[in-house]
Amino acid sequence: MSEDEKRGRTQKASGGDDWVCPRAIGGRGRLRRSLMETALLICLAQGPAHGYLLIELVNDMVGSQTRVDPGSVYRVLRALEEAGSVVSTWEEQTSGPSRRTYDITERGRFLLAQWAEFLERRVHALTTLAEMARSALGDDAERLLQNAGVDLDGAFD
Repeated sequence: MSEDEKRGRTQKASGGDDWVCPRAIGGRGRLRRSLMETALLICLAQGPAHGYLLIELVNDMVGSQTRVDPGSVYRVLRALEEAGSVVSTWEEQTSGPSRRTYDITERGRFLLAQWAEFLERRVHALTTLAEMARSALGDDAERLLQNAGVDLDGAFD
């Protein structure tokens, strides 16, 4: 196969343009953080929330794809705040300790729009690749997975 043919196949699978992720993804840790970042921004675009609620919501959104631990969520929130995508304030409670409430900024809304665009393009590319793989394997794809007993749940952990 010529280099031009290889490039043509790559362009068909990836969408063929040079658009890139808002924050370059590299490795499982980066993918995990990207999933949490996007989920946090989605939650905050719906309204301010405190950390514990955000942990629960993020776990509901991406917990089947990655392990969501409180420390990671707070690290991502801190990084988003340092980048100007999120702001936080301390909220006094009538009983118990104060709690930090987070809210999205205009910059955060822009980052979320970038993530939405990136994810839509990634889904298209991944769907195309999956279809190409299944087509190349024919009826063997299901048999191979069943015989191997592969469990893809938590594949990003």
